[in-house]
Amino acid sequence: KNRPTTMADTTFADLEARGWCSAEVASPYVRFFEHLTAQCVPRMLASCDVVGDSTSSSLTRVLDVATGHGVVAIAAAAKGGQVTAVDFSEPFLDMAKQSAQSKGLNNIKFVQADAQKLPFDDASFDVVLCNFGVLHLGEPDAFFAEASRCLAPGGKLAFTVWVAPPKTVPFEITLRSVRECGNADVPLPQGPSFFKYADAASVASAMEAVGLEPTVLAEEVPQTMQLDRAEDLFELFATGTVRTRALLRAQTDDARRAIAARMAEEVRTAGLNLPCPACLSVAVKKS
Repeated sequence: KNRPTTMADTTFADLEARGWCSAEVASPYVRFFEHLTAQCVPRMLASCDVVGDSTSSSLTRVLDVATGHGVVAIAAAAKGGQVTAVDFSEPFLDMAKQSAQSKGLNNIKFVQADAQKLPFDDASFDVVLCNFGVLHLGEPDAFFAEASRCLAPGGKLAFTVWVAPPKTVPFEITLRSVRECGNADVPLPQGPSFFKYADAASVASAMEAVGLEPTVLAEEVPQTMQLDRAEDLFELFATGTVRTRALLRAQTDDARRAIAARMAEEVRTAGLNLPCPACLSVAVKKS
């Protein structure tokens, strides 16, 4: 019973796909992260000039990649954009469709597809958005190349990731608790560094490699994670994420209980409202 879950013969892409395509992960993700990940969306849309309202005459062609439960796509559609929303996860797409329908939006098209192999023509969008999706991709550079290909000249790509700890307090508490109460070096599928694109130099290099000119490099956007209980921080990472869920599942039962107790103790000290800023980058397709 005290034996941890193993990840033998699982690739990073398999881990991510299995996790996000499961309602067991998708539902708690929405429950815990919806309010948080929506906080940077106004800044993200403004950075790409997606402005106005649903009655505006704007025909901006917007592609929202890794749309999840549709927060960005719905916000862009409400601004009058002609939106295509992509995700490989059927549970997330179902939630996004239901949310769009409940808001009476008919200017969003939902497509199940891989962010790294987008099924769209060259130069077919004015804006490509990706809110906290890049860090779940096995080949983020492939997505950046696809985003560049799909953008019309002068079009903009905007994407967000998490600022690296310790500024993102929920991640700092969780990773420190694992280090101190468990085993941070359990064998997990190797993927790109989770906080790689919180680094301005890494973003600049990635953008320039695909013909995009950075205009905003790793701008910090304030956000706050709001918890109802101290125990919720462990629960959200243990149920509503993929990488960190795998890390926690790979601990022994005793270590997992100790990690959960430490995290709750730290939240009681820090408070239920934890700073968790986003990191926004924007780049323009060269003419």
